[in-house]
Amino acid sequence: MTESVKQASELILKRLSAGFAPKLNHRYQLMVVDNVYDQTYNFFLDIQHKRNRRRSIPLHSITKYELQFLEQVIKQIKANTKLTIVYINFHEQRWPLSQRIIYGRTYDDNKQRRS
Repeated sequence: MTESVKQASELILKRLSAGFAPKLNHRYQLMVVDNVYDQTYNFFLDIQHKRNRRRSIPLHSITKYELQFLEQVIKQIKANTKLTIVYINFHEQRWPLSQRIIYGRTYDDNKQRRS
């Protein structure tokens, strides 16, 4: 059974509000990762204190691997939260409806190990 845009966005927002407890000197971001191997979009709550290690809490995986579907989910999420959204491994793809480039980071495992 495929989930609708509304179901996916509500589930992500529900899990986000459950895991989000704002604290002083913490940075909170919503990470969206394009997993090309499993063909899913994964959502994480990224938490980092300035002196501690970063934590990522998994929120949801969208198995409908279509950018147009993801764009609608992101639109719903942006309407309900003010967290920064970071896109990972999108390699400058374009949103289907707005035709804007998806700027983000590319996770390079080897680069992470060297530093």
